[in-house]
Amino acid sequence: MIAAFISNTNLTSVYISKNISNLDPLAFDGCTNLTSIVVDEGNQTYTSMNSNCVITSNNSAILILGCKSTTIPAGVKKIGTCAFYNNNNVQSITIPSSCTTIQENAFYGCTNLTSVTFADNNSSWLLASTSGTIELSVPDSAVNAKNLKETYVEYTWSRSK
Repeated sequence: MIAAFISNTNLTSVYISKNISNLDPLAFDGCTNLTSIVVDEGNQTYTSMNSNCVITSNNSAILILGCKSTTIPAGVKKIGTCAFYNNNNVQSITIPSSCTTIQENAFYGCTNLTSVTFADNNSSWLLASTSGTIELSVPDSAVNAKNLKETYVEYTWSRSK
């Protein structure tokens, strides 16, 4: 399913059958009107919460695909690479305190993302890339949005202990 539906703005919902075990989030790159993602209950690899995101169903709890109406559920440990890639309809996201890692390019191209709130707003993050590592506090939702979609988009974010 690599890039199977790329830039299909008519796509509003996706059903992932129980037989799908390898899903590339870029398969839905540019599907900006995607509002519903449902995973068959018999799928052993993925699960869907609130019909608006795809999460690995093993203990890693990685959100690998979000849509414009995604609410990141508590319990998600990681936001995967390109999870919201080029999703121009995402405007606001809250990162739950259970999330300890945001992988590179998770919010790349989310041009309308204006607010990212960290549920644990007192935390700081270590940002790592090939350029090195820096520590960053999370001052406010607008700055967080700019940092995640532009300034530090190619960094992997890890919650500082």
